[in-house]
Amino acid sequence: MHVMTRRRLQEFWEQYPDAEPPLRSWLAIMRQKRYAGPHDVRQEYL
Repeated sequence: MHVMTRRRLQEFWEQYPDAEPPLRSWLAIMRQKRYAGPHDVRQEYL
């Protein structure tokens, strides 16, 4: 599992400003979720 940090996301959207709104939305969703494991994340997003 690759864990994304807010700092890494921010570095990315500073380089690619069009990516900021969707990444901020995704980050807000992830902050509200509680997954038991990687399988749960895959089931929701694949």
